Amino acid sequence: MPFFPLENSPLKKMLVREKSLLSNSWQNVKKFSAQNHLPITIFSR
Repeated sequence: MPFFPLENSPLKKMLVREKSLLSNSWQNVKKFSAQNHLPITIFSR
């Protein structure tokens, strides 16, 4: 099985993309909660 350097492996790119998607949705959750005056404590655990 070939060894890929982690930097430019497709898996690494996929993980980075997942991570940015996650943080984007987290931003949206916080924005939504602020707009609707919901407590954010449920999400922040």
